[in-house]
Amino acid sequence: MLVNLEEKKDILKSDISYRVNQIVEQVNEGNVSALDTFVQLKAINDICDSTMKSIQTSAINEFSQHGLKAVGILGVDTSVVSSTRPTLNYGMDKEYTELSNKLKDRKELLDTAFNYYQKGNEFVLDGEIVPVVDVKGYTAEYIKCTFKK
Repeated sequence: MLVNLEEKKDILKSDISYRVNQIVEQVNEGNVSALDTFVQLKAINDICDSTMKSIQTSAINEFSQHGLKAVGILGVDTSVVSSTRPTLNYGMDKEYTELSNKLKDRKELLDTAFNYYQKGNEFVLDGEIVPVVDVKGYTAEYIKCTFKK
């Protein structure tokens, strides 16, 4: 296990790297399946993400109760980063909303034109051929994991 919750020992980057290298070595040597390992690590990642989201407020409250801004916990420099930048509600602006909608509509039009082009056809709207834009790149191949309930 990467982190032993029972043992109060410093968590070092070198320990994390060591564990990563151990797993990769086992896969590279063919001792374990890359796909099985990937799925298990995806499950661990989901457990970590969900747990951290669930306990983050409690952890921040713990900082506050002790009047802490930053502290070393298990050898890890830990601090609460305060929200300092406002998130603006651009949707309140009529012009912004109109432009945003026009941009979405244009993107859909260009997507349609590209799909027609791939089938050897031109897309015509209101008597005009909609231009086909170049492919900028492709999304990377990835593995999707869907866990049963």
